[in-house]
Amino acid sequence: MNEIKVYHSVWKTAIYIIGCFLFTEGGWYVIGHPRNNLDIFMGWLGVLFFGLGGLMLLYLAVKEFLLRNPYLTITDKSVIARSLTTKEYLLEDIDSFQYQRALKLIGIHYKKGIGRRKMKEASGFGRFVRKLNVRLSNTQESLSAYVLPMKPEELCKLLNSRLK
Repeated sequence: MNEIKVYHSVWKTAIYIIGCFLFTEGGWYVIGHPRNNLDIFMGWLGVLFFGLGGLMLLYLAVKEFLLRNPYLTITDKSVIARSLTTKEYLLEDIDSFQYQRALKLIGIHYKKGIGRRKMKEASGFGRFVRKLNVRLSNTQESLSAYVLPMKPEELCKLLNSRLK
């Protein structure tokens, strides 16, 4: 089989970036016209959260669209996910993929033994995050299904079809 590359949707990403910068501007407005100290705190919180989020999305968009680095590369042997870091998931270690509609994530179910090994190999913070993921989504790791040009259910079917 050939390699499949999945990119984020340009228009959906642009809408998220514009939304982040509009909320950042709203935070600046609240800081400039406070009614009390809570307004100043909430304004700064909004500026930091949406400003940094918008800058991160902008960085990822430039990296993906201008440098043509796909978000997902699906090969016969692995799935490579690129975000702030690059992670490779070997298909031989994976039992199945499951779409979780409420979280907009594609959960990765590892084969027996692999999940335990990954939990042991993780750092203290990594184990905390994996345990939290198991509580929230019943999987240790997952792939984001936000702002993709294809439906997440179709992507999940495609990923499951690559498993042996």
